[in-house]
Amino acid sequence: MCILWVFWFFWCLMACLGVAWLSLCTLHRFQKNPTVISLERNYLDWNTTLSALSLCPLLKANQEEVHRVARFVFSGDLEKGVEFLNSLANWTYPNLGQIIANHEIEPSDYQDLLMSLRVNFSYILPNLPTIQELSLSMTEVGICYSLNSQMAFYGDPRFWMSNGWNLRKPVTLIHGNPLDVAELSVQVNDIKVSFNVYLHDSEEVVDGSSNSMFPVRLQEAMYLDTNVLSIYSTDATRKLSVQQRKCRFMDESNLETSPVYSYRLCQSECRMHLSLKLCGCIPYFYRNSGKYKVCGSTGMNCLNKYRDRLLKLREGNKREECDCFQNCNFVNVWTTRVLQGAWNRDTVVRLSLDSYPRYRLKRDIVYSFGDLLAQMGGAAGLCFGCSVLSIFEVFYIITLRLFLFIFKYKQLMKPIDS
Repeated sequence: MCILWVFWFFWCLMACLGVAWLSLCTLHRFQKNPTVISLERNYLDWNTTLSALSLCPLLKANQEEVHRVARFVFSGDLEKGVEFLNSLANWTYPNLGQIIANHEIEPSDYQDLLMSLRVNFSYILPNLPTIQELSLSMTEVGICYSLNSQMAFYGDPRFWMSNGWNLRKPVTLIHGNPLDVAELSVQVNDIKVSFNVYLHDSEEVVDGSSNSMFPVRLQEAMYLDTNVLSIYSTDATRKLSVQQRKCRFMDESNLETSPVYSYRLCQSECRMHLSLKLCGCIPYFYRNSGKYKVCGSTGMNCLNKYRDRLLKLREGNKREECDCFQNCNFVNVWTTRVLQGAWNRDTVVRLSLDSYPRYRLKRDIVYSFGDLLAQMGGAAGLCFGCSVLSIFEVFYIITLRLFLFIFKYKQLMKPIDS
């Protein structure tokens, strides 16, 4: 009899361990790899969005304003004032350098000062298919003007000063379909300054590590033909956690500098925290609610020593821990042809889509919570020879039903009052 009890106890224990092991395996798959990226080829069924275009002036400051401010603030040494203001305006991550000492202007005022010193960026947008203007934003490469961007508005220092944090209505982007738009393009005319052109996804921003950059001088014309490959995530993936799908949607920001999320914004915030760690302050071009000290000349010269580490977010073979996820909806942009030459009028930039893409990538759920329950039930059926419903019935019998039986028994055993 004792051997029989040991026998059944052993196999019941093994069954419990088997169910636990199989359930943990299925749970691990649900937590770590519940999505799949597949290829879609029904290209006539979707619209293709033109990439965003950011124009960042090479001349960072209006020289008339620079001299006016220098005369007012640096009355004792005009030449020193002009040198400081110009070096401050040009101090961006690609161009970190030494800054002369300054005690006349508070570092917390640098951002407002450079906004007032910015060059007059005039332009014309002919035959634009949507109601858009170039949106100003403060970036790691200086002040830029972006077209066809969902993100630029949130990088405007005027939005920061208003303490804005609410999401606005999405911009109507320039898009097309091979069935109704033969050519997808946009042109910016009559620009009167030299600038760098950056191409990026409409849900991304320009940062210090951006490499799709094309310099355009005054009275030049540049034609850019591009191709795109997009990856989008279905609405069903929103039910998963960020760790499960390994990406973030634009409206799922966990950043302290922006109400919207993008991979590069996350990288920029990582640089900001690294700057604080290395030199005890942050550069002026980040959104700052007053929580962190803004770098003065000493801090900026300190950051100049760590230029490569800040740009690459890497020291040797060791990466900085930024915890940045890719965008759930992302468009990879590359150029197929770049034409540039002298132009006898003001500068022109034309961006066009070389050809409509014939496929795109889709992220979707391949292993749902229902699949998880089904496999756990299958594991229970394999090891115990019963369904999950049977297990719940046993649980019901030994808990709630037993409680009700005892309760009714006590009611029946009460003495009847005469």
